[in-house]
Amino acid sequence: MLAHIGSDMKIKVLYVITKSDVGGAQKYVHDLATRLNREHYRVSVLFGGDDIYWLSNKTYPWLLFFNDWIAVFELVFAYRSKRPHIVHLNSSKAAIVGSLAGFLYNCASRRKYRLKIVFTAHGWVFNPTNVVSPPVRLLYRVLHTIAAFFQHSIITVSEYDREIALRYRIASDKKIVTIHNGIDPDMLFLDKDTARKKIVKKLPTTNYRARRIRQLAEKSQLPTNTFWVGSLGRLTREKHYQLFIDLASHFPHLLFFIIGDGPEKNRYQACITHHQLYNFFLVPSTGEDSQFLLAFDIFVMTSVKEGLPYALLEAEAAGLPSIVTRAGGMPEVVQDQHNGLVVPQRDLQALSRALALLTDDQELRIRFGKAAETIARTTFHIDSMVASTEAIYTSLASNL
Repeated sequence: MLAHIGSDMKIKVLYVITKSDVGGAQKYVHDLATRLNREHYRVSVLFGGDDIYWLSNKTYPWLLFFNDWIAVFELVFAYRSKRPHIVHLNSSKAAIVGSLAGFLYNCASRRKYRLKIVFTAHGWVFNPTNVVSPPVRLLYRVLHTIAAFFQHSIITVSEYDREIALRYRIASDKKIVTIHNGIDPDMLFLDKDTARKKIVKKLPTTNYRARRIRQLAEKSQLPTNTFWVGSLGRLTREKHYQLFIDLASHFPHLLFFIIGDGPEKNRYQACITHHQLYNFFLVPSTGEDSQFLLAFDIFVMTSVKEGLPYALLEAEAAGLPSIVTRAGGMPEVVQDQHNGLVVPQRDLQALSRALALLTDDQELRIRFGKAAETIARTTFHIDSMVASTEAIYTSLASNL
């Protein structure tokens, strides 16, 4: 199989990712790096800012992208030091910078085989529904098209993203393959009562209703029939949690929660305060937020741009009925009227109707929840994701 590197030698895979903080791409890299077959693979990971100092999502066009050019040469030296057989890039910036670095490395290398470049797109920046401006989308479309010349395989985490890449002619259909994100369906969740108590302890004391809920929890008198609607995720513009906040104003008798942190936290909190929403709470992330999912009766995601969110897969594994917007790969997970409801983006009326339907129909919630568990276990299993990715590595290694 490995004619040039020796059949008894392990394939060295180097993962490169822009940020080391918690997010979908970071979880993806962690899962692959820890689950690849150690008999066949040797794995290392480089993080932007930590290992590759100048690799970041920051861009300085008025300074001729000086940080990105420095990152390119940092990566060239890293490739020379690590001497991987395959470099697997994650995030748009890592894809562009890392692919150019791979090309330069191959040009300068005297080795018999060429470094192979794999890129996983966790949702395209040039997605037409993304919140960035049209010029930025066009710039990334051009850059990804150029980078694709140096990439040997492109993985998309949803069919939606693959179709976008083909529509914009980023690369040929032979180079682009869809491998859905996967999770361990046997992951552990706290029971409903414990999860709710732990969430309540994190609520701010500045909110009157939050103080009242905390007092009831401390006395073990937290109402069990109160309906909780929740979401997990980074507080970013593309998650469009503004719609979720607006939804809460139409259902004052329900409690709404987002567990997560991010750059838009202060703006969302200001909006909650401005509208005097005493039934909406932002809960700080613990880094292991999926354990709290059973606290919720319904899971909601209101994104305008997604890849294939792990939080949604985890909600499916928890057996929660879900309401999601038609963004990215989410409709590939939530099949409308089967394991949840799918609504148009930015449509408050449709979202309100969906929530009203689920809150009023317990049998429907139960049916959706059972179907969700089945889908998580059969279609989005982590073992399938790892095996499909290993198949790509093996194919590339056979041509070394």
